Amino acid sequence: LRCRRLAAALLLPVVWKQASATKAIEASRSSASLVDTPVTKVVQLLEKMKKQVESEAEEDEELYGKMDCWCQTNEKEKTEAIANAEQRLEQLATAIEEGEATSASLSADIKTLQGEIAEDEQALKEATALHAKAKEEFVAFEEDLIES
Repeated sequence: LRCRRLAAALLLPVVWKQASATKAIEASRSSASLVDTPVTKVVQLLEKMKKQVESEAEEDEELYGKMDCWCQTNEKEKTEAIANAEQRLEQLATAIEEGEATSASLSADIKTLQGEIAEDEQALKEATALHAKAKEEFVAFEEDLIES
């Protein structure tokens, strides 16, 4: 395809000169004596090639326009998607750091509260034992009062 275009582009000036010379020769001949000469055949072939190359160039231009539009649209969409993803990654990284800090803080709070619970349970046992002892003393004292 490119070879044809290149050949057509290189031969086009030559063809036009030849075509104009051929037309001049043909014009000088009478219409009854027109005969296809090798030169006229080449000129006709080159004219067909020129039309074909022009047609292909139009198709290529149209295809290029569509492809260029697609590329620009696709690039815009992908660039936007990448920017959104990078922003989301930053947000997630921040959220992870905050979650880790909260987790560490809550873990420290849990350890502190477990220590306080153990102390409170020990104090409750001591208070229960003291209350039981006080109750025994009260019951004994009450029995002494009742007996007396």
